[in-house]
Amino acid sequence: MNREELRKALVNAGIKSGMYSLDGPSPESETISLVPEAGEWRVLYKERGEFSQLGSFPTEGEACEMILKLFSDMFGSNVLPRT
Repeated sequence: MNREELRKALVNAGIKSGMYSLDGPSPESETISLVPEAGEWRVLYKERGEFSQLGSFPTEGEACEMILKLFSDMFGSNVLPRT
């Protein structure tokens, strides 16, 4: 899974775009961000203006899968793409 596939899955599941950023750190609070940095893919959560790292991965696909799992855990299995 890449960023565009993840974006499509989140949109199809009705997840508001203000809850995530797949193109770098979000300026908004209470968001999950995907950040490519120094040869790795970081998943960050921003709350009250502060970022916390939720994970760091060698591939875009692994990071996207983590984000999908986070939203699936929050909102239920309807976030998972249908196969």
